[in-house]
Amino acid sequence: MQNVNPRYGTAGTGTHTVTGFWVGDHDGDGAMSNVQQVHGSATIPNSTEWVSPWLTVPVTGARMLSLGWSSSGGTPIGIQGGCWQTSASADAATPAPARAIQQTAPFSLWIEAETYASTPVVAVTGDSLSVGANATLPIHDSVISVYAREHGALPVHYASSGTTMAASLDPEHFKWQQFAGCDAPDSILWAMGSNDVFGGPTLAEMKLRHEQFAAVLAGITPNVYAATIAPRTSNQDAGIASTRRAYNTWLGTQPDGIRDVFDFVTPVSADDLTIRPSMDADGTHYNSSGYVAQAAAITRPITVPTTTGLLSAYLAARGA
Repeated sequence: MQNVNPRYGTAGTGTHTVTGFWVGDHDGDGAMSNVQQVHGSATIPNSTEWVSPWLTVPVTGARMLSLGWSSSGGTPIGIQGGCWQTSASADAATPAPARAIQQTAPFSLWIEAETYASTPVVAVTGDSLSVGANATLPIHDSVISVYAREHGALPVHYASSGTTMAASLDPEHFKWQQFAGCDAPDSILWAMGSNDVFGGPTLAEMKLRHEQFAAVLAGITPNVYAATIAPRTSNQDAGIASTRRAYNTWLGTQPDGIRDVFDFVTPVSADDLTIRPSMDADGTHYNSSGYVAQAAAITRPITVPTTTGLLSAYLAARGA
């Protein structure tokens, strides 16, 4: 946990103290029951990380992490990720305080989870569409999170807004480095490509990017699955639409070792030109119903257990 945006390296200001951490059963809409404190107070740095000791917390069913904080001399940075916020730090231990849902959460907070060897670990590699941007609860409502909850898997997000295949080939990229000390996932859903194709490359360039990025993913796990690229209502360029459709057709041949391909177009678009109005958040992203619909399109298993090592070993082999 830190007061830094890892995507851009921007550090926050001020002094920030977390008053404590609590876990409870999530009863819906940010309300908890059976609330239990799992850690005391901590000072969150503006440059380095604060890391808690390992905590043993049962995660059966829907669970919720709650924390309170106080600040002076500045405000915490905001990171895309859904949460509920209240007006007082003491509310963190309260089962159902007055609260408001937010699409941005304070601080950069992520959970390193240890689970049973039999639990499938599924990652998604992608962009803002892969983190559930503009959903009611980004990250929580993302495609891979929805899928993981329904299939008893642990989700991992190798994804951030604005990312492309072309920009993800460097092993020093923060997307990879922030997970360097973790085990590689059993499988990866390749949902990357929207920012690539809407940047206007040719079909040949898209295929080359695919070939290069496929080599990156194959070094992490042999179980790589792909999704087609949906249209944007906000971009009606005919040339881009033609390239995108041709790329999707080519993707259906399962090139470069892809194990399976899922249709992410039909769930969110009736005409392969625009996003369905009922799912359209801003012409590019979806509301929660759009991400749920795409998760439902994963109709064949992607939770294939395999033997993987630390991601850092792969990064080292690529020169990181």
